[in-house]
Amino acid sequence: MNILLVDKNHKVYEQINKILLDHDLDDNYCLRQAVNQEKAFYYLESENIDIIIFYADPDNSSKLELLKKIKDMVFEAPVILILEQKNKEILHEAYLWDIYDYLLLPLEDIDFLLHLQNASSMVVSLNERKKAEDFLQKNIEQLSITLHSIGDGVIVTDNHGYVTLLNQQAENLTGWSFREAVDRPLDKIFRITCAQSGETLTSPVQKVLETGEIVYLSQGTTLISREGTRRIISDSASPIRSHEGALTGVVMVFSDITEQYQARSELRESEEKFRTLAENSPFAIMIYQEDQWVYANPAAEDICGYSQEELLQLNFWDIVHPEFRELIRERGRKRQAGEPAPSPYDFKIISKTGEEKWVSLSGASTIYRGKPAGFIMVIDITDRKRAEEALQESEERHREILSTMEDGYYEVNLAGVVTDCNRAAAKMMGFCPDELIGFDFKDLSTDPEDVYRKFNQVYLTGTPSHNVGLDLIRKDGSVRYGEFSITPTRDEKGNITGFRGVGRDLTERKRYEEQLKYLSFHDQLTGLYNRAYFENELKRLEQSREYPITIISADLDGLKLVNDTMGHEKGDDLLVSCAQVLKDSMRSSDILARVGGDEFAAILPRTEEKVGEKIVSRIRQHMENYNREHQQLPLNLSLGIACARQENCLLQETFKEADDAMYRDKLHKGAGARSQIINSLLTTLGERDFITEGHLRRMEELCLKTGEKIKLSQKQLADLGLLARVHDLGKVGIPDNILFKPGALTEEEWKTMSKHPEKGYRIAISSSDLAGIANLILRHHERWDGNGYPLGIKNEEIPIECRILSIVDAYDAMTSDRPYRRALSHKKALEELRRCAGSQFDPWLVEVFIEIIENEGKEKEEDKEKD
Repeated sequence: MNILLVDKNHKVYEQINKILLDHDLDDNYCLRQAVNQEKAFYYLESENIDIIIFYADPDNSSKLELLKKIKDMVFEAPVILILEQKNKEILHEAYLWDIYDYLLLPLEDIDFLLHLQNASSMVVSLNERKKAEDFLQKNIEQLSITLHSIGDGVIVTDNHGYVTLLNQQAENLTGWSFREAVDRPLDKIFRITCAQSGETLTSPVQKVLETGEIVYLSQGTTLISREGTRRIISDSASPIRSHEGALTGVVMVFSDITEQYQARSELRESEEKFRTLAENSPFAIMIYQEDQWVYANPAAEDICGYSQEELLQLNFWDIVHPEFRELIRERGRKRQAGEPAPSPYDFKIISKTGEEKWVSLSGASTIYRGKPAGFIMVIDITDRKRAEEALQESEERHREILSTMEDGYYEVNLAGVVTDCNRAAAKMMGFCPDELIGFDFKDLSTDPEDVYRKFNQVYLTGTPSHNVGLDLIRKDGSVRYGEFSITPTRDEKGNITGFRGVGRDLTERKRYEEQLKYLSFHDQLTGLYNRAYFENELKRLEQSREYPITIISADLDGLKLVNDTMGHEKGDDLLVSCAQVLKDSMRSSDILARVGGDEFAAILPRTEEKVGEKIVSRIRQHMENYNREHQQLPLNLSLGIACARQENCLLQETFKEADDAMYRDKLHKGAGARSQIINSLLTTLGERDFITEGHLRRMEELCLKTGEKIKLSQKQLADLGLLARVHDLGKVGIPDNILFKPGALTEEEWKTMSKHPEKGYRIAISSSDLAGIANLILRHHERWDGNGYPLGIKNEEIPIECRILSIVDAYDAMTSDRPYRRALSHKKALEELRRCAGSQFDPWLVEVFIEIIENEGKEKEEDKEKD
């Protein structure tokens, strides 16, 4: 018996060791001492410790924590606690951890040996119980393996119907695990209903408990699992009896037969459906075996005139007309040999009354009652045949109809020679009807082999073809696109003798479709390829052998500025010019596309980067040539280039490299390009005679005099002078019919006119030369009372430069001739300024300005008197 003493000193160890030696018990007990936690854990893990003696050192209050850890490791080993003196708190805590007992120092021999003997007896008892439990567990595991290896579900209950065991298959079928099902009534986990009626059934276990006999369920029983899954099962339940014969429980074995049950049900259902359909079918359905009828539906009685009983006594050939027996035999032999044979086909039968009837027969091989059989469906087509004969008699009348049809009608023989046509067909080809007859259809097409293939396909399949497109050559040599149907014509025996059909000229529709297709891949404005086509080409060329591939990215600078100021029509003109410059610079093998509003891109297959750079240089040269001829609205392009040198490169990445290079080019020359556009806009405005040299000079002179009078700074004077020259820059985008209208503007025209400060602001902010006065341009039409535009600010919120300009601009406008009135005198103009002071104009600046004008008038008078 192994004893572990947990004690950091030898005080207790010496006492216990002496007791064991004095009583000759050292051979029965092996004493180990652990002076610390590491030593204690070592013995517990390496040796089989039976009894633990734990000394609770009074100087170490946390020592009981070690005892708790030891009990966690060897829960069943009894523990004898050694104390210096009785301590209720320590004992209470130790008993919570299930110690066996305790002893006080010094140890008494008899008392210690008594505790040790009792602990030893407990260990022996525990070991014997553990052996028994291990043996029982092995038997249970063996039984569990056996049960879980069975393919059927097994459930065992006690004699009250409560579950005691489930195997794996039973868990799968019921949806209950063993832990969840054990000790539950069987009816809670084994719910069964009748498969046909859905009625809840009593479990077979209950019947066994009531009768003591083996019980079998019908194969129409449905098991409903815990999750609601329904399965069809077969089931049996048997009683379990003790040696004395008493009923102690029930074992139930069941299996999933859902698939077998469904197969049988589907077979029964299929047979019932066939019989229902056959019995109610308007067509005769018949089955024969070895040329003997074995089944006939009611419709067969009507067609043949025989009752079902009479038919079943007849041979297959008894009702077939003698003229068609050989034909039917020959087609039967072909089918049996695997050769193609027409189906359905028409022939005559002889009814019970001797009447000859035309029927159409469709047949197939089948199995009937386990033997090969022939299945046929027969339709009475006597009326149809009579109608066909009547149709043949009225052929002339129908030909008259054909001649008046708008669609072309044609007939050709097997050689493809036109044997008949109506006027519309001849007109479509540019012939008279008599001229077209005799022409080979292949000679009327641009692709004779295609014509042969399409007619031959109809011949081989015997199936009409519709919407057959052909390019036809007219009598004058022009080509038209026609769409035709091709239908085989047959003789009385069903052999194909030629073809007929209708056709119409769809040339215009095809052109329209091609135009739509063109538009789907082209930019409507420039005629270049669009973004979708460009993206498709990138993907296609990634898998090609066209490397190296160079990509050029181009961006039209200043397009937004042109659109905002001069309108989108001018912007569109600039885009078209840009596209033409790029197109003129490219080779025929290059792919040029408009990929965005102002973005273009070109793919150059099999092109090194050096060659691509030459094309970029050519673009720049063509752009310079264009700008020399179009100085009013020049063209500025930012360009970037990148090259994919080897196969399988991601061309999207190459395109991005070219795009990045283009943006670097744009940043490098951006300000200069915008300034060039702005100068062009100012030139355009001047050419429209809106800004005259005299007007600008007078405006600037009067503004600067006013500014100097009120002592503005040099920067303010500079901004004021520049504002006087360019404040109306935004009017470059105003149409002439509004700008020079002699009468009053409409509400819509006024909305257009009032946007020119904002347009001027957008132009100025784009130019490094004008950006400093962009805010002044935006505010130059504000009023002192806040009723101006576009911001509606008032008083000193309005920059002083704008307040000066509004007075000077109004004075100059009143004293100048305009399309809608004559100029006012200086006196009248000054009176009008005073009248509007405090509402439209700054009243203090009005007085300053009037003083300047009046002083100039006095100086002029004095100069006249001197002269």
